[in-house]
Amino acid sequence: MMGHIPFDLLDILIMDYIGKNISGIGMDSNITGRHRDILGDFYIDPHVKRIFVRELSPDSDGNGHGIGLADFTTKRLVDALDLKKTYTNAITAISPEKAAIPIHFVTDRESLEACAKTTGLNSMKEARIVRIRDTATLELLQVSKALLPDILSNHDLKQITEWTPFQFDNNGNLSELSSLLSQ
Repeated sequence: MMGHIPFDLLDILIMDYIGKNISGIGMDSNITGRHRDILGDFYIDPHVKRIFVRELSPDSDGNGHGIGLADFTTKRLVDALDLKKTYTNAITAISPEKAAIPIHFVTDRESLEACAKTTGLNSMKEARIVRIRDTATLELLQVSKALLPDILSNHDLKQITEWTPFQFDNNGNLSELSSLLSQ
């Protein structure tokens, strides 16, 4: 009965938010497919090459436990971390790896460019990208056109907007997902 990302073999998963109010580890590993713990790293569907997390949920009160599951993030997320809360949570949960701070950049654009450079693709036109608000909110996804064959073969999916490139604001950050629906 749990929601899921209806695609496998993704190049980039973009999450707008992680936080304790979303999942105990900030992002639900059953949704992202990425698990890290004392037993090591293991992966389930979807298989994602790179995870990029944009923001820490304000309701998380600075606890960024789970950020270590991401490959890239933003400086604004790192600045929002309360390291005492994050580290205390990670140590108590016996999972210090989930508090590791990934490579981070000032803008979303820089973070996505780094993701793209590390996926092994020849062109971003080939990139299989999914963007979600968070792992608890999966009703609407922003996806790259490379996923069109998967959409057409899955009768449970419906395209509700025209294909448009990712929209960045003047600061180099992605536009809000909710604003994409009004276009």
